[in-house]
Amino acid sequence: MTEKTTETKKAGRPTNAEKMAKLQEQNDNLMKASVETEERYSKLEAMFEQLMAKKDEPSVPTPVATSQPESYNTTGDQIPLTEYIKVISLCPHNLNLSRHRGDNQPKTFRGFGDSKRILYQDLVSILDHHVNFRDQGLFYVVDERVIRQHGLNDLYATLLTEQTIRSMVNGKSENLEELFRSANDFQRKIITDMIVERIVAGRDVDLNMIDRLERIISGIAKSKIEASAPKGEEITPQMIESAEKKLGAKMHQRAKDIKYYAEMPAR
Repeated sequence: MTEKTTETKKAGRPTNAEKMAKLQEQNDNLMKASVETEERYSKLEAMFEQLMAKKDEPSVPTPVATSQPESYNTTGDQIPLTEYIKVISLCPHNLNLSRHRGDNQPKTFRGFGDSKRILYQDLVSILDHHVNFRDQGLFYVVDERVIRQHGLNDLYATLLTEQTIRSMVNGKSENLEELFRSANDFQRKIITDMIVERIVAGRDVDLNMIDRLERIISGIAKSKIEASAPKGEEITPQMIESAEKKLGAKMHQRAKDIKYYAEMPAR
């Protein structure tokens, strides 16, 4: 007779099969944790090796940023920012050149031909701040390096220098008409204003020179009006006269007006 043994499950106690399954699950979890720990260890080991390799490399000092370079150089001309550069005013009246808006220490020039030596670092700011003054020729930088550095070669090829303007005003320029035509409107006005000042001061003035300049001004004014007027619009004498006034025409009349108002008794 064959005896059959059966496993009796007592109340509240797991069977042997359940115990084996639980042990297998715990073993699997341990194996999984072991693999993950091995992977973390490998990554940490690789990071440590990289750090040690960098430690052995020669250190390169980090450049320290400065607020401003020691020199300004874009064309190969080394110009120290602490160098003084000569600047001449070509304005007949007082001229203030500031480095920025609100500058309470502007560079003040007292009339045409007045010159100053300005720190290059300040001049850089002035050139950027007074673009219109620069392009109209109210002031002139007497340094070829600065002219090249700031790309002013083409502009300065068209501007009249202090010596040239003085020569024209004094009636000693051989190519007066050519120079006057080549000047920009502002420099033309400077020339005529200086001639008017000479007339007012009672100094000798070449009347033939004035007559030639007046005719040139009239021609330039008419050309400007014709170029800007809408097609078909009639060009009136008043329009030409207005354009001539902007260019400094009627020099004798302007001088008379200045004298008249200067001699008027104060009220």
